[in-house]
Amino acid sequence: MLPKTSRLGLVAAQISADAKAVIDIGYDHGHVLTHLAVTRPELVLIGGEVLPDARARFEDAYGTGIADLRCGDGLSVAEPGEVDVAIFCGLTDRTI
Repeated sequence: MLPKTSRLGLVAAQISADAKAVIDIGYDHGHVLTHLAVTRPELVLIGGEVLPDARARFEDAYGTGIADLRCGDGLSVAEPGEVDVAIFCGLTDRTI
């Protein structure tokens, strides 16, 4: 789990109690998704990543079934209205 005072822990803590679905754009290492899977198991979790090998790395590290992992650019991986919360914490100067 993420420390509550870490940058990502603080972001995760901002997700409202009535949220139903969260997308993490740039999930790469999976820290936010795995944290939310443990702390907020009621959430539907979606990860979006432009790196084609990110899914395999995530599933090798954490297993399958944690989140719906999608390959694509930004919010294009989600349907309109599919999520309540979008997290953009894993982007670098090359992906913004």
